[in-house]
Amino acid sequence: MKKILIVLFVLLLSLGTGCSKKEKYKDYTYDKLTFKLPESQIVQKDDLQGYDFVYDNQEIAIFGIKETKESLAALGYDGIKLADYADLLISLYQVENINKEVKGDHVVFSYVTGSASGDFFYTIGIYENSNEFWIVNYACAVENRTKYESLFREWADLVTVKQ
Repeated sequence: MKKILIVLFVLLLSLGTGCSKKEKYKDYTYDKLTFKLPESQIVQKDDLQGYDFVYDNQEIAIFGIKETKESLAALGYDGIKLADYADLLISLYQVENINKEVKGDHVVFSYVTGSASGDFFYTIGIYENSNEFWIVNYACAVENRTKYESLFREWADLVTVKQ
């Protein structure tokens, strides 16, 4: 009888901790860009620090920038395509990209870089419509990379841009 109670206790304990409730997502919108993030974790920041939007929590940050095709044309990049724009960003960031994927309507790549406050892991999603490119950065401390790498890629795939 004691063995049965122990087995039952272990089974109940594993059910309670082993299966977590699937995270609910919330739609966030900025201008023509819509993205999904976990609703329980993310807070919009008002201090944009040069970005069009910033969301974060204790472990991650999501920030985005819109770049018009008109401004790129003025810099000599008239008619630049999505994959070429992604390559341009990779070269400007001066990083070695990790797992760059061209997915038709967007490009995703990741990299690790250091700063005065530590090393960070980034996943970048790049999207376009007829008038602009959108860059959405997902970032965390490099020690949290294993926790967020697949989630960042999943979130990057959930972004949509209106024409």
